Amino acid sequence: MRRFLVVELALVAALSLAAAQGFHRVFVGTGFLGLIAGAALLPVVVTVLCGARRMSLSGAILASAVVFVLFALFVPLAGLTSNPMPTLVTMQELGKGLVSGWAELRTVSLPTEADPRLLVTAAAVVWLGATLGAEMAARSRTPVAPVIGPLAAYAASLLFAAGQPRSPVLLPLVITAGCLLVILLHANRWATLEPGGRRLSAPPAADGRPQAATAVNPVRRVVTGVPVIGVALLVAALVGSLVNSQPERAAFEPRPLRSANVDSRSLLNPLAGLRQELEDPPVVVFKVETDRLSDALSVPRARLATFDVFDGTTWSSNGEFAKSGTVLAEVPEGSTVTRRQVTQRYTLGALMGPWLPVTAFPVGIELQNRPVDLEFDPSSGTLITDDVALDGLRYQLQSSIPEYTEQELTGADLATGDEARSDEELPGVVPEAITSLATELTSSAITPYQKLKALEEGLSSGFGYSQEVAPGHSYGHIVNFLTEARVGYAEQFAGSFAVMARSLGFPTRLAVGYLTVEPNDTDGQLEALQEVTTHQAHVWPEVYFDKLGWVPFEPTPADRTSSPAPPPRAEQPAVSEGGLVEEQSPPAGSSDEVSPESLDTPDALDSGVIILLGLLALAAGAVTGLLAAKALVRGRRRRRAHTPSQQVLGAWAEVIDRLLEVGVDVDRSMTARQVVELSNGQISDRAQESLEAMVPIVSYAVYAPIEPSDEWVSQMRVLADDFNHAVVAGRPLPQRAMAALSPRPLLYSARR
Repeated sequence: MRRFLVVELALVAALSLAAAQGFHRVFVGTGFLGLIAGAALLPVVVTVLCGARRMSLSGAILASAVVFVLFALFVPLAGLTSNPMPTLVTMQELGKGLVSGWAELRTVSLPTEADPRLLVTAAAVVWLGATLGAEMAARSRTPVAPVIGPLAAYAASLLFAAGQPRSPVLLPLVITAGCLLVILLHANRWATLEPGGRRLSAPPAADGRPQAATAVNPVRRVVTGVPVIGVALLVAALVGSLVNSQPERAAFEPRPLRSANVDSRSLLNPLAGLRQELEDPPVVVFKVETDRLSDALSVPRARLATFDVFDGTTWSSNGEFAKSGTVLAEVPEGSTVTRRQVTQRYTLGALMGPWLPVTAFPVGIELQNRPVDLEFDPSSGTLITDDVALDGLRYQLQSSIPEYTEQELTGADLATGDEARSDEELPGVVPEAITSLATELTSSAITPYQKLKALEEGLSSGFGYSQEVAPGHSYGHIVNFLTEARVGYAEQFAGSFAVMARSLGFPTRLAVGYLTVEPNDTDGQLEALQEVTTHQAHVWPEVYFDKLGWVPFEPTPADRTSSPAPPPRAEQPAVSEGGLVEEQSPPAGSSDEVSPESLDTPDALDSGVIILLGLLALAAGAVTGLLAAKALVRGRRRRRAHTPSQQVLGAWAEVIDRLLEVGVDVDRSMTARQVVELSNGQISDRAQESLEAMVPIVSYAVYAPIEPSDEWVSQMRVLADDFNHAVVAGRPLPQRAMAALSPRPLLYSARR
């Protein structure tokens, strides 16, 4: 009967391999199949070896677990590090796959990339099923015992893939055939054996003596059962074809029974660095390829982030991101808008995360060259990643681009409900300069869309374009832009449109990204850009319409060369309460103007010594106060740094203080990389090296949606301390004294 056991174990291995194919609806492509096949076959080999050594069941299970750990470390997780031996990273990912991968597979949108951590989970499911099937085939007398494990693995793959299109009918038929053959072999193998190794032909005689033993041919029983299995499969195939011809009913979907792991994140507003990107030499941030020119022209912008919360000073967003697979969003039910299906291929360059460029309505993504964790916020259409090294990342994006007709836009109503109302909110008292101009520009329009187009036209044609203005989009900056400066760049135009639209009751948000379509220099015809640089950085407003979704507007002038402001339409109203125009000096002669009291007194004039002593005392007091104030700011900053990100940024703030003290003109809108480039040649080589090493840590703390590790925090502190010593080392004593007494860090901190 040993040959029957060998055949049975081979069938269990084949059945486990077929059951493992259920994961084809979970993962993208076919690259994962070899790994899953190994997870189905190796446990059977381990069972055979353990049986040859007559190991107990517990010993065999332990041996199988050890082999699985080695398999997971050297197969799915091998690509995480360049070290051929397992590292701490691979061990951590193995633990995450075994502990949290189950939950991720139940919440990630499908099909998903074959992430190593998720592959560990899938391999564990198949391995466990194959081990249980092989051990039961070798040890259990129950006919159905060997198929329980493989069937459980297949059922798990069906639950993980719930909601995906049905599998081909061939796979269930193969699994059914395998189960019936295993049951047939297992039942006949044990039926021909007694504990002594013989089959009795008849019951014992009256005196208790056994009757003559006769040999039973189990092959005959198996051959007789095979036609029965064939007929059953034929009937199952016919029934399956009839079921597939019927309208597909909604299958049981277990995912809603468990809430997805939603991560609420407050992301830094990239508007802060918009002007710096426009002014610096152009750097390629990504390349984009589209098969057809018409498709490329239908996507004039690549969006990074959207912001729908305005506090009177800046825009922000609390996105709710969930781990995503290849499916991102679905077209809303009831939408009657004509849509163009567009496929684009992105190759990222010098782009800082966590955002990835997407279109107005992304529906699917396929990573091309390496796996990264993706998280998607359906409400904003924003895609982010935890990966800090994005240079060279390639992915293919599928989008469903709405193509509105003029009639649809003109007749559209604004969206209603709680979500729309939250996109209409403005804090405090809106300055009259904003509301009155918004009312004036839209007074002759009738429908909501016509009012918004009038607002768009009023800004784009009534104001000039210039990057030589201070960044900012608060109430005060907007009032200054509308009434005084009357020139600005995309930040002022889009910010003014959004606030003015909200003041009229329109649900509005801001989108930040890059222009991917621009007029050429020859004839002004629109052309699609294949290389997008920092000079295409842009921001635009979007308004929420019922049944249409978010519709973009372009209040920024199409010609982005500097131009003077056109004459004002009419006398602008004065700034009312709530204007909050920043950094404006009080008018001359006002009560706020401070006049220092005269120091000339009769006693002072009589004694030059007293004057000198007084001046020395004032100087000493000023020096002491200055040093104390700087120490106070530094101490308060350290006390308020609770999270790892705050600790990293606190150390970076001290580095900025040292740069300001030695005369490096750091601007608030600069990124860490731009600070390094600015300081090159102005500080020592050792200090420059320390500064360069801080860039990835600071960028991660600013942009990454998760906290830096404790190791990175400690490394940042060491680098900052080394920099603070190196930046003044070797300088003459007078320069070091002037640096210590420089008030520039206090002035820089006061503007925060």
